[in-house]
Amino acid sequence: MARARPGRNPLEPTLETFQRTFDHLAGIPGVRLRNLTWSSTYRVNVRMVDRLRVDRVFLAGDAAHVHPIAGGLGMNSGIQDAYNLGWKLGLVLGGKATPGLLDTYDEERLPIASWTLDITSEVLDAVLAAIKESGGGVDAAASRELTQLQLGYPWSRLSRNAASRSSGPQPGDRAPDAPCRDPFTGTPKRLFDLFRGPHFTLLGLGERCAAALNDLKTDIVKPYLIGPGGLIDYAGHVAHAYGQDAQIIIRPDGYIGLIADADDASAVADYLRSL
Repeated sequence: MARARPGRNPLEPTLETFQRTFDHLAGIPGVRLRNLTWSSTYRVNVRMVDRLRVDRVFLAGDAAHVHPIAGGLGMNSGIQDAYNLGWKLGLVLGGKATPGLLDTYDEERLPIASWTLDITSEVLDAVLAAIKESGGGVDAAASRELTQLQLGYPWSRLSRNAASRSSGPQPGDRAPDAPCRDPFTGTPKRLFDLFRGPHFTLLGLGERCAAALNDLKTDIVKPYLIGPGGLIDYAGHVAHAYGQDAQIIIRPDGYIGLIADADDASAVADYLRSL
């Protein structure tokens, strides 16, 4: 699908045009531009595909979606596409998941592509409006949304809540970081360091989770107990970020896949089996 960007014809990319633009915007007398060796006209495109997967063909990054450069989301979006697809391909090719897992790539990333087209178009309009005023410019593109840290996949079939609680981060949210310490050496450890890699991470929050973590029999999940007998939440940051008495599965791309009650012996196994 494509979205047109109406507007006037662009200025010719000549040295004279650049000089007039510089004089108007910079207001610095005596500066002369010289030796234009290469020029082109950039046209804003706002386009995306209808599907990211057709049989054995997968599209990612600029092959799947192009949008205004405002906000600088192009590289980030492409990397996120590739990581989302990469860990799923790895599991399927390694015989650890069924091919149906690959359908969730389109399910999760296509709505994000649509959001990216919308937000970059809005930011471009804000910048174009701002530069018409004295002192206005790219600062009009500043937006908390552009960090993309609040994006998630709450609609995904991989986001499941089997817990009785409703507070704290939810399945599909980006898993927050927090500092811990090794119970034997006192060495600092961060949750992001535990998450790093192509594996799932299972956090057991509280000693009630110990039995469920000990019963886990799979090589695609690394379990960590947070609390007595496990990593020390010495400053309470883990409890503040995630709560207590729960099992939380973190996907290889750093998003929460499952939240289950601490003493639920089957929720984690059922989740992994469904892959």
